[in-house]
This record gives sequence, C-alpha cells and structure tokens, in this order.
Amino acid sequence: MRRFRLAVPSLTIALLFLVLLSDGCSDSANGSNADYTGHLRMKLIDAAASYHSVVLTFMRLEIHKKGSAADLDWRVVTQQISRYDVLLLHNGVNAILVDTDVPVGTYDQVRIIFGPCEVNVNGATQQVAIPAAIANGFMLNYEFVVEQGKLFQLTFDVDPGRSIKSPTPGEYDLTPVFRVQATSLSGSIAGSVLGPDGMAALATISTTVGGDSISTENDTTGNNGSFMLADIPEATYAIRVTPADPAYRDTSILDVPVVRQTTKSIGAIRLRVR
Repeated sequence: MRRFRLAVPSLTIALLFLVLLSDGCSDSANGSNADYTGHLRMKLIDAAASYHSVVLTFMRLEIHKKGSAADLDWRVVTQQISRYDVLLLHNGVNAILVDTDVPVGTYDQVRIIFGPCEVNVNGATQQVAIPAAIANGFMLNYEFVVEQGKLFQLTFDVDPGRSIKSPTPGEYDLTPVFRVQATSLSGSIAGSVLGPDGMAALATISTTVGGDSISTENDTTGNNGSFMLADIPEATYAIRVTPADPAYRDTSILDVPVVRQTTKSIGAIRLRVR
C-alpha cells in the first residue's frame, strides 16, 4: 500500500503567510497611520536685541507624540548642525530649521539640543555657556497635529535679549525664550519709519502678543526704513515706535487688525521732532 504524508509544516506556513498578508491589507483599508505622513516645517525668526550678534547652534530637534510616556516616542526631525546669527532673522527674513516628512498624528513637545553659542558685545565675541538644566535638550510645550499629505508649519520667534543672561560681567548663559506660533494661524504687520526729511530713521517697532512684548528694528540700509512684525496671532494690536535718535518723539498706532495668512500694511510712519 502506498502511504501519503501530509506536508503539515509547509501548509501551516502558507496559511500563516496568507493571514498576515490579509491583516496587512485590512490595516491599510481601515486607515492605519503607520505608513501615512504629512510634512513638517519649522522656521526661525528673531526679535530685536542690544547685542552686535547672537549666534545659536542647533545640533538636533526632536518631536514627541502626544499620549506617550515622557521618555518614549521621540522622533528626530533633523540632525543637521546649523548656526545662525539670529539678529539677522527679522523683517520677514527667516531660517528653516526643519523641513521633512513625519508620521501623521498629534505631537505635544519639541526638544532642541543646542551646540556652542556665542554673543558679540561691543565688538568682542564671548562664548555662551549652556546650563546643565538644558544640556540634554530644551523643551518647548506646544501641541500640533500633522495630517496626511498636508504641510504643517511652526514659527519659532526667539527673543535674544532675554535668551542671553550675564550672571557676572564677561560671562554669558543661554536661557532660551521662544514664542511658538502655528504659521497658518498668523499674519504680519508691515510698514516703514521715516524722519521728517523723508529718509529712513532707525527705530524699534514693538507690540504685545499674549502678554509678551515682541519687537523688531526697521531696515535703514536701503533708505526706505521698512519693517515687519512677522507671524503674530490674529488679533488687533497697538504698535509703538521708539526712535533711536532721542530728538524724535515716540509714536503709537492703535487698532491695527491682523488677519491670518495676510500682511497688514500701515504705510510710512513719519517721526516728529520733540
């Protein structure tokens, strides 16, 4: 009599493969986000400060998935070492920190690992120490959602005047102060500052956002005196213009409306002699 042997192991493996393949197709059909991505962009801008330059070095940026343990689900979004003199990032000029695809989902923290930083005071370059408390990363708490196939953009507005502290003469510490804003929910205010002769006159232009003062200096290199308060939340603002020359009076402009994704022009501001 001829005996027949069932190839049970082979049959079992084949069935298991079909089950796994079926499960994988089912997950995709049910909208599993494992393979779905959106695009994340983070840009850096700056407020005015009294230093000649403030150079920050960004070693790495990471984002944290909401709902995960504090030490889990961190995703590196850039490891490209970048150095910026942040005092150059004003009046609409920005630097792109992150520009990459990430898995869809809700994120609630950004961690920035800084490298060597420096500040120029009265023409002398000084090293800026990174305190032990942020040596392994500076945390920013901000919740945002990345959707499939869509761009989500964040603006990081650094305040160098408050981010660099001098505990003792000649020594400087990094104490980062950032304003974080969803770019799509923000607008800008633009204008120019001119002296009585119609030429550009240096001034600090400031307003208040969420209880914090933000500011910029107008550009006097091209004699048009232009400025921009960029990426501020949709609201109505009071603008204060403080001339560098004490011969001119301070000027205030009230009730300036800002609508998201638009730039509100307030035209030329003519300074008056005291």
